[in-house]
Amino acid sequence: MIMKTNDRTKLKLYFYIASILHVGFVIIAMTLTSRMIEINTSLSGYKFNITGGIFLIPIIFFIQDIVTEIYGYYNATKMLYCSLSIFAMFVITWYVISFIPCSNKSEGCAYFSQIAKTLPRHMISFIFSLAIGGTVNNYVLNKLKLIFNEKFLSLRFISATAIGEMIFQIIAVSISWFGIYSIFDILPLAIISYVYKILFEVVFTPANIYICRYLKYIRSCEINYVI
Repeated sequence: MIMKTNDRTKLKLYFYIASILHVGFVIIAMTLTSRMIEINTSLSGYKFNITGGIFLIPIIFFIQDIVTEIYGYYNATKMLYCSLSIFAMFVITWYVISFIPCSNKSEGCAYFSQIAKTLPRHMISFIFSLAIGGTVNNYVLNKLKLIFNEKFLSLRFISATAIGEMIFQIIAVSISWFGIYSIFDILPLAIISYVYKILFEVVFTPANIYICRYLKYIRSCEINYVI
């Protein structure tokens, strides 16, 4: 009996899809992070800020969890650093282009340059926070996988995300916003962002488990077809 190449091809294809989505969400989330959004609770009148990237960053960790669980710590970390490298090239290119004089008829030129000026600081923040927080997330998930012998998947996902996101949040907020906003603005931002990301992980853990089980089924089929 020979190896069933269909299943191997599927596993590779899903890894490439996950990597492409990871790169896309890293670039989009970082670009939106420079956008501060004010939330006004009508009942209490309490106002707080969140960043535009808050809605997409949990998806980045979501993808990393799947890749770490199925393809291993090494491939997940490789995907992470590839995404960050592409993101850095994106920001540097944008920043350099902003210094080139544009047509006087271009109404968006000033807005383009204004956004470009905010990106380098957020790039440094995002690269350090995601490189460290993301790596810790992958490492913890991989270690828990070995400790629990691939059992308690939901507990492993949520625990790894809780630790990784906490490190990410502390580093990201410290670099991005200190000196621009007061501690009274930054602290609620950090806490609310962290709580939202953990809740996202809890809510979408069933979907995460379903995807992992499907990919593990494909992987088991590949193994069974090898003599």
